[in-house]
Amino acid sequence: MSEFSNYAETAILNATLNGVALAGVSPFIALATADLSDANTTANEAGAGFPSYARQAATFNVNGNSASNTAAISFPAFDGASAATYTHIGIYDAASAGNLLYHTPMNFAKTLTNGDVITFSAGSVTVTLD
Repeated sequence: MSEFSNYAETAILNATLNGVALAGVSPFIALATADLSDANTTANEAGAGFPSYARQAATFNVNGNSASNTAAISFPAFDGASAATYTHIGIYDAASAGNLLYHTPMNFAKTLTNGDVITFSAGSVTVTLD
């Protein structure tokens, strides 16, 4: 994953070129049915069709120019009325609303039916900067 959101691009440019402090965040992973895009297309985030959905807190270990999640990240069991397919993830700086930092397609789309759970194992969500 290395697609910056518009928000993250602006924050990094301001921090490195204008001396604007870049505050640390508590990252949260989000599921989406399509690309969230650099502009943060929140309509694509899981929601009404997945009533128990909530972004999941994550911690990352930074090693050089990349970072990966330190522990497994599991979403609640799917409880939608009909199956839904999730194709992308995003990393936000808040449990709800907030700012999108990064976004990317998942390696494999996942169609959830009642009771299914999506889990990302430790080390499987990676952000790399070149």
